[in-house]
Amino acid sequence: MTPEDLLAIGVRLRERHAAATPGPLAIVIPPDKADLVSRVLGILAAADRPMRVFSDVEPARRWIDGLPR
Repeated sequence: MTPEDLLAIGVRLRERHAAATPGPLAIVIPPDKADLVSRVLGILAAADRPMRVFSDVEPARRWIDGLPR
């Protein structure tokens, strides 16, 4: 994905935040790509929700599964 693609995703997510209360979010990113998605992460972090960034899928799943529903 290009930086422009990621920014477009961020814009769509921000629009959805205005329409409904967002749920928890686990993001899995290879460490070498964190700079590429930093702007989108900033948009996502603006929402009032639990959010964490992971470098592996399994810890992300455990975190999401451990949250109260």
